Amino acid sequence: MILLGILIGHNRDIAWGITMVTGDEQDLFIMTEDDSQTRYQYKGEWESYQVRTEMIPIKGGSYHNITVRSSRYGPVINDVFGVQGI
Repeated sequence: MILLGILIGHNRDIAWGITMVTGDEQDLFIMTEDDSQTRYQYKGEWESYQVRTEMIPIKGGSYHNITVRSSRYGPVINDVFGVQGI
């Protein structure tokens, strides 16, 4: 990938810099869940997901509530995309 442009610099109002230019990294894990989708397997043991509700503000003053399940690896993204098992 070729990246063109001024990556670091300053003008009379601001200065800017970089810490990582081309890195876009993430680790994804496929986990085994129980039938109720409230627990997942980690090293042969069942662990419960941490569950929280987040309120996403909508322009105009309303909110959209989402339920976020998290494992020791981080948030479960298939909930966001509506994926049911693999």
